[in-house]
Amino acid sequence: MSGTFSSSEEISPSRLIIPNKLPYRIQTAILLNRSPMLTHPPTPFETAYYEYNAHIARALFNPFPKDFYFKPGSVLEKQFRREERRREKEAFNWGRRPGSQKRPSGRRGQGKRPSSNIGIMAKEEEEVIMPRRTEADEKGDVKSLDRKGHRNLYLLIKKSKGRDDWRLPGGTMDLQAQELLHETARRELYAECGANLDAWLVGRHPIGFMDEQLPLDTNLSTHFAGCKTFIFKAHILAGQIDPSAASLADFAWLTKREIKRAVTPDYWTNIQNILSDF
Repeated sequence: MSGTFSSSEEISPSRLIIPNKLPYRIQTAILLNRSPMLTHPPTPFETAYYEYNAHIARALFNPFPKDFYFKPGSVLEKQFRREERRREKEAFNWGRRPGSQKRPSGRRGQGKRPSSNIGIMAKEEEEVIMPRRTEADEKGDVKSLDRKGHRNLYLLIKKSKGRDDWRLPGGTMDLQAQELLHETARRELYAECGANLDAWLVGRHPIGFMDEQLPLDTNLSTHFAGCKTFIFKAHILAGQIDPSAASLADFAWLTKREIKRAVTPDYWTNIQNILSDF
């Protein structure tokens, strides 16, 4: 019959398909995240929108009954007038409303030194706004958690043994101990980053998956067909990475854009969709 062959026919070795019976190496990786500590800087459109709404709110608000709360001519009444002029200056472009003429520079009483009581009241402590750029930003210290306060930072490490490229922390699953994937992720996180770290593993289910080929120059390639890596997300709550950990050669807290420049193209393809753009 057509489509059949006898047992005596010879089959060339090139036509044989031998299944790969080598097992896969099961690993976990941890996407350790430091969430933003500051609000994101507003865009020019957002800045203009907020200023416009502030002008409208200032123009339409009810006048404050200062005569009811302050005695005319008192120190507090003078201080309130001074602060009110400052607020008008900020809201309406140096104290003049839109479309009005510029006020004359000379005014009665301008240039006089305040009395001693007013001077004492003016010496009250004012709130000092800290700069958005920290010392770590100025020095370019990628090991500090104080850098890039308005961005998400992620931990990348270099291991002292094995591959020397930047990767997420993680390790191999202990099949003999029959541990679960999230247990492996938690164990490897503290094993590689040290005990001075307080982190929260978000859940028991991975948020990403990588199917990687093992390097050919290692003995693992002869024992495993490849590497199946499950990625778990975690947040750092307190502490810092211990640089003296035995398996750690180097570490860095990087943004998504910085990670793209640090890792290999294949590794970036696997993790780029689980990183935040902000």
